[in-house]
Amino acid sequence: MNQTEQWIYWLTRGNQKQKKEATLALGGLNTDSAVDVVALTSALETENEKILFWVIGALGALCSRSNQAIERIIELCNHPYLAVRQSAVMALSKISPSDPRINKVLISKLEDENEFVRCDVLSSFIAMDFVGDEEIDAIKKMLTDKSKFVVEKAEVTLRNIKIRGKYV
Repeated sequence: MNQTEQWIYWLTRGNQKQKKEATLALGGLNTDSAVDVVALTSALETENEKILFWVIGALGALCSRSNQAIERIIELCNHPYLAVRQSAVMALSKISPSDPRINKVLISKLEDENEFVRCDVLSSFIAMDFVGDEEIDAIKKMLTDKSKFVVEKAEVTLRNIKIRGKYV
């Protein structure tokens, strides 16, 4: 068992110290981290929402190194567990910010029932390499959302997209 597999194992079967070590390790990854991306991708097949949350976050931190996980992470954007949906939408824009499929997923997730997911989707649009009319229209619709947090995030998102020159 390599270190990455051990962290995944510890998330569900480890003692408190091991669980903490696993979450700190997975939560502290970056694009240069020496980890087993295949083991992380394989862990996406679990039904355990805690493992999914930590593994999706880790894959997002690895950016394009996690391209092989995109399809599964797209599916997990509809997971019943809130934290899994949040981590999935955030990870997608980090893994493949120029992929037009991600823009489509983000637009659809602006309809999520949870305001925190909608806010994370709006943040994810800022990280995308391009944002077109369809995305801008969807973001503008959020200016009338019932949640004041979503409305504020939509305003910030539109400003950031304009400042960064990502509107095409």
